[in-house]
Amino acid sequence: MSGETAYAAIEGSDPLQYVQPTATSALLTRTVDANRELLASLKVSQKHPALKMLKPSSTLEDLAKLGFSDPAVSWRVFQALWTELTATAPAAGLEKDFQPRPPMLVAVDGLAHWMTESAYRSSEFKPIHAHDLAFVHHFLSLLKESDSLKNGGLLLYATSASNNPNPKALNIALDRLAARQAGISASSPEYPQPPAYSDADPRVLDLLQPAEKAVSPVELQTLGGLTREEARGFMEYFARSGLLREIINDQWVSEKWSLSGGGIIGELEKFGRRLRATASASK
Repeated sequence: MSGETAYAAIEGSDPLQYVQPTATSALLTRTVDANRELLASLKVSQKHPALKMLKPSSTLEDLAKLGFSDPAVSWRVFQALWTELTATAPAAGLEKDFQPRPPMLVAVDGLAHWMTESAYRSSEFKPIHAHDLAFVHHFLSLLKESDSLKNGGLLLYATSASNNPNPKALNIALDRLAARQAGISASSPEYPQPPAYSDADPRVLDLLQPAEKAVSPVELQTLGGLTREEARGFMEYFARSGLLREIINDQWVSEKWSLSGGGIIGELEKFGRRLRATASASK
């Protein structure tokens, strides 16, 4: 969203969308690095006329690698790879080596940064909304489709209170989702509404809104830090293991709880794994 990678308009897209070839190529590289063994075991099962260089006997690893060295085709390669990973049956003539596709985990962090205008500019030098970036549009569209992962899996999208542009519309959308989970209907006066005369982005407001008479596939889970009591028990684990050589008392725990941002477990772990060496005098 920071405007640091190359981008280009996708001809014929309506509304106009923009592709980020270098960023797409980088994602394909990381996808193969993390799933090489699996992708190498699955053969191409669909027809991809837009990728003339792809051989029918190719594996999904071979397919993904096409976008490594040539960012110009990386978006088409990503689309083809997604089609393969969500395929439930082979195309005609490609039945021989077809294997069922595994469930997928799609994880997005810093979701709030996708809910504002990006640093990219259109040809008229107007800011491009993050939802008009093809990458962002693809992953956000999964939230609206209950069967977006046709072979099963999990969508895990996260935002936080830190490093957050704090978009008003997303906050309202999350409040509405929490209200629906609590059984509050959209017609109730308790249902969250944008402040009067506010400029809350309607595209963001609609993102987590289920279709009429449909049950939303999205579930909101609010996570927080450990309490001081929980933090003490967590740090005692490190003390008993011998990694942490400190006296665990209320004052020490309170200090580390505050320094960890209110009990953020990853920050507490850093304190617990920090060894302190003491010099001993030799005689």
